[in-house]
Amino acid sequence: IKVPGHSLRSVLATKDGVVAGGLTDGRIWLWEREQLKVVHVAAKPEVRKLIALAGKRIAALSVANESDDAGDLPEPTPSSSGSGVVEVVSISTSIAQTFWMSSGSTPMDMIERENELWVATDAGRIHQIDASTDLGDARRRHRRSAIGDGRPIEALAFGREGLLVYGGGIVRKPIQGKHIYRSPVLDAGGQVAHWGNLRVDSQAVTAVRWRFGQSPILRGWSDWTSRPGGMARHAQFEFELKDSASIQHIQQFVRAVNRAPNMLSVLALETNTRLEAKPGDLNFDKGVTLPDDELEDYQIGRIPKRSSERARLTRQKGYRALTWQANDPDDDALVFRVKLVRLNQDREEVIKSWQQTLHYTTVSTAVLPHGTYRLDVAVRDGQSSWSAERSSRSFLNDHRPPRISLVEFNLAKRRLQLRVEDDDHTVAVSCGSRENRVELIPLDGVADGAVEQFSLPQREWVQGLVIRRCEAVDASGNRVGIDLDSTPRR
Repeated sequence: IKVPGHSLRSVLATKDGVVAGGLTDGRIWLWEREQLKVVHVAAKPEVRKLIALAGKRIAALSVANESDDAGDLPEPTPSSSGSGVVEVVSISTSIAQTFWMSSGSTPMDMIERENELWVATDAGRIHQIDASTDLGDARRRHRRSAIGDGRPIEALAFGREGLLVYGGGIVRKPIQGKHIYRSPVLDAGGQVAHWGNLRVDSQAVTAVRWRFGQSPILRGWSDWTSRPGGMARHAQFEFELKDSASIQHIQQFVRAVNRAPNMLSVLALETNTRLEAKPGDLNFDKGVTLPDDELEDYQIGRIPKRSSERARLTRQKGYRALTWQANDPDDDALVFRVKLVRLNQDREEVIKSWQQTLHYTTVSTAVLPHGTYRLDVAVRDGQSSWSAERSSRSFLNDHRPPRISLVEFNLAKRRLQLRVEDDDHTVAVSCGSRENRVELIPLDGVADGAVEQFSLPQREWVQGLVIRRCEAVDASGNRVGIDLDSTPRR
C-alpha cells in the first residue's frame, strides 16, 4: 500500500483494517475495503503510537519538538522541550476527542490496560487516563505517578509480574509482596542541612530508606541507606508498606547546617563625623553614643536579612563615626558586639561594651577623656558563637589645644615664624583681626605633623598688616592663641 507523504511513524492492524500514522504531517490513514483515506490529522506532527480501543476507536499519541504552553499538567523538567497529545478517534465518524496534553516533556510510549491508557514521558512520569466509552465529553479521570529518580521512561509493558518500565538502561519491575512509596526530592532551602529521622502516622511502614545529594536532578547522589543523618542540600526517602496501608501525614526532620559569619574590617572615620539612619529607615536600633544602660543580649532566630541598612554621614563637632563590614555565607540576620577600648601605656581598658544590629555607630567624643582609643567588633548570627574580633585603627580623642611659640617676628621684613606642637596635628594658623587676617603657610607645604612651623606668605601687602595676635587650631577643633610683642624679634 503506497501512502502519500514523506514517511510513516506507526502502524496498527485491526479487524476493521490497517491504520498508519505519519512521521511529519500528523495524518492518520485508514486502509479499509481496498480504500485509503485520512480519518484524522493529529495535533502534533509525529504520530508515535496507535492503539485500538473498544467501540471502533483508535488512541493516537502524537508528539512534537517544541513546547506547548497550553498543555495540561506541565511537567517539572527544564531539560525537556517536547510536547505531546493523546487523542481518541472514532473510525466510523472521524470525530476526535483530546484525552490528555503534556507540556515541557515528551511522551515516549503508550499502552492500554483495562480501559486505561498508560502514557510514559521522558520526565520519568507515568500518566493513567480513563478511556472508557461511557464518559462522553466529560473530563477524564487522570492519575499521575513517577519512578522518582527523574530518568526518562522509554517503554512500558505489562507482564506476568506487573508493569515493566524501561528507561536510561534500567528495567524496573514490581517486587513481589512489597508496596513502595517514594517521596519527591526534598529541598533544604538551597542550604546544606542535616536530615534527621521521620515521623509517620501509620503502623504499616515496615522499612525506611534515605538517600542524599547536592543536585535536584539526582546526579551524584548517595546509595540508599537505612540510616538518616545525611548532610546534603537534598534528600529523598522511601517506604516499604504492608498491604492496605494508609498514610495521612509524614514529618521529615531537617536542620540547616549553619555557617558562621566573620568580621572583615572596622573603620574609624575622621573626627567630627556622625552616621545616622536615613529618613524612611524603619530600623529603630540606632546604635550610638555610648549607651548608659546595659543592653541585654539579642536573641535572634535564623532569619534572612530583609533590607539593607542605610545611613547618611554628617559633620558635627564632638562625635566620631565608625563603621564595619561582616560576611555571612547564609545571609542571616546578624548581631554585633562592640567594645570601646582605651589604650594606656601599659594596659588596655574596656570603657564600654554593648550589642547592636546595625553595622555602624557614633561615639560621643565630647564626653570621653583625652586619650587614644580603639573599637573592637565581633559578630554572630542566630546559631553561631561570637566570631574573632576585628579592630579599628587607634584614634586620638584630642581635648588638648596646640602649643604655640614665637620663633621670629619682623613685620617690616615680612618675617613671622611660629612653632606649633599638637598631640594630633595642626590644621591651620591665622594672624590678625577678623577684618585684617592672614593665613600662615607651613614651611614644608603640608600641615600634617605633630610639630610644624608656619610663616607669613611672601607678599608685598603683608607689610601693611597690623598683627598683634595669632591663633592655631588642630584637627579636633581645639584652639590656642598667642599675643605678639610690638618689638621685632629674631
